[in-house]
Amino acid sequence: MRAQMACRERPGMTHVVGRLFTAEILERLGSLVGQKVPMNGKDVRNRHRILTATPGSSSEGDILQQAAWKMYLNAAFDCGLLPDSDLEGRLQGIDDDGFRSGLSECMTAWYMARLGFEVRPKPESTHQRNVDFLFLKQGACIHAEVKAPYSPLPMVGGWSESDTKVFLKCIKDAGSGQLKRGRTNLLVVCPTVRMPVFAERSQLIEATIGQVFWEVPVSLDGSRPPKGRVGFHQNGKLAKLIKNKQTGAFTTDFTRIGAVMTLEPDFAWILDEDRFEVRHRALVVHNPFATHRIDPDLFGDIAQWIVNGEGDTKTMGWSDRYSGP
Repeated sequence: MRAQMACRERPGMTHVVGRLFTAEILERLGSLVGQKVPMNGKDVRNRHRILTATPGSSSEGDILQQAAWKMYLNAAFDCGLLPDSDLEGRLQGIDDDGFRSGLSECMTAWYMARLGFEVRPKPESTHQRNVDFLFLKQGACIHAEVKAPYSPLPMVGGWSESDTKVFLKCIKDAGSGQLKRGRTNLLVVCPTVRMPVFAERSQLIEATIGQVFWEVPVSLDGSRPPKGRVGFHQNGKLAKLIKNKQTGAFTTDFTRIGAVMTLEPDFAWILDEDRFEVRHRALVVHNPFATHRIDPDLFGDIAQWIVNGEGDTKTMGWSDRYSGP
């Protein structure tokens, strides 16, 4: 799908990456190479190696990563996100979280343009808490905030804790002021977590809508226990019902958030062509209680958690009939 971005001429013949990452900046970033860092943080910590990768002398993974980063940065320039002193500072600095957040904004600009949105960065006054983007498509005006949470893999051993709390924090932060009432809002989360969301969607559903549970009866007197059942706790940030003590009516928090979208790059093996490529995995969970909802058709064939049915028979589920974890 062609990007609907206002293309601008890039400065001279200099590639955007070359303009941002001068020899001085690359030398500064090179001081980080070799430092120990959890597995899923190595790409950011070793960005000097990735930015200077050359075919024939670098790994295929570094070449692919570099090509993806160039796409993001070029898209950021094309839509006007660059140049920007704050974003450039995060991209050029030695702080890993700063680089991760800056690159996620560039990746979001690139991906949303591929979906056919017109991308307008920093649409509000800089004198207030400004959202990152305004996305325009088919008459829809969507204000969007981008979050890039990081939950590191341990350097040794395993882990058992869910990353649901990472997404809960993103929703709380964005829904408590950044995304304002009276308009259509989208929260874009570009997570680096221990288990990718596209591989385990339950952590996103638990944070937004609720938790699936198993109820297993136990016999205490030797009789045959009844069958177990699967249930659902509607306790996610977007769907938990709260009763008004005065009126008795039920409401939910964060009705200003129309949907939560996750966006993750992934190295995929193309068996028929005997090669790797970087693919981008996106998911969208729609808020059934949003004041201003977002039309699922705007996201094309992305897998989405949407409302199905009419009247009292309404249910929610994945548009691609996903039934995994």
